[in-house]
Amino acid sequence: MLVALRIANGLSQKDIAQKRDTSEAQVSRDERNEYHGITVERAQRVLDAMGESLTTRVADSPVGPAEAAAEW
Repeated sequence: MLVALRIANGLSQKDIAQKRDTSEAQVSRDERNEYHGITVERAQRVLDAMGESLTTRVADSPVGPAEAAAEW
């Protein structure tokens, strides 16, 4: 999602690196690994560099707790 947002915003890896005050090589490594395992704080810094935000919400499940547990 972060890579797709960068591309959709017309930003290069260099642009993100400059806005995050990091190296272009680090941005490249992060994207190559699809930002696997990054922290929420680090993801927020990437989103901030792109001028984007992320909103999450918790909603009731359409199935009951017993059925949801059975799916695990």
